[in-house]
Amino acid sequence: MLTTLHFTSHEDFAGANNSEKKPELDHKIVFLGNAKTGKTSIISRFLHNTFSEEYAFTIGAAYTKKEYLYLNHVIRLSMWDTAGEERYMSLIPMYLPNSDEVVIVFDVTNRKSFEDIENWISFVNSAIRDPMIFVVGNKIEEDRVINFDEAHQKCSELGCFYFEVSAKFNVHVQELFLVMAKKTKTSIKSGKFGKRDDAINQM
Repeated sequence: MLTTLHFTSHEDFAGANNSEKKPELDHKIVFLGNAKTGKTSIISRFLHNTFSEEYAFTIGAAYTKKEYLYLNHVIRLSMWDTAGEERYMSLIPMYLPNSDEVVIVFDVTNRKSFEDIENWISFVNSAIRDPMIFVVGNKIEEDRVINFDEAHQKCSELGCFYFEVSAKFNVHVQELFLVMAKKTKTSIKSGKFGKRDDAINQM
């Protein structure tokens, strides 16, 4: 199903009458982060507007896709949902090259998942050049131990975008993907979008 992303600017909005067009560009997002932070739940909420209380481990990585209209282009959104367990870390570098965004998810009720953000960012920087990194704090509906100001300050120091969501109650999930889509605007207009070749060590 083709999704039309809505923006406040007429320049950004692409009408549904383009829905018969074939995908012209690829938009790749890779999700990283510790286990049980809600990576899969965020993707499921965005794709299907569903949420499950039951936790299921991601083995290796799961691939999903969705098409949307943006700036009069049909974009094929590809999402890689990677496992957070250490035993799968060696597999992650194969998914990172040519990513338009890397999303690192942490649980605002779990300080360890927050402290590990820096390790994940270092891991990404060792695999690809100049990544666009979004750090996402999930589970904001619960009693949090990481407040917004602390997370925002750390991400500012690390040079990353910061966003907060609740996958469970569908708070700011759609907005997260809208913000990432907007970040493609300059790349599309410059002709660089979907043409990254940024792997530091090609596998």
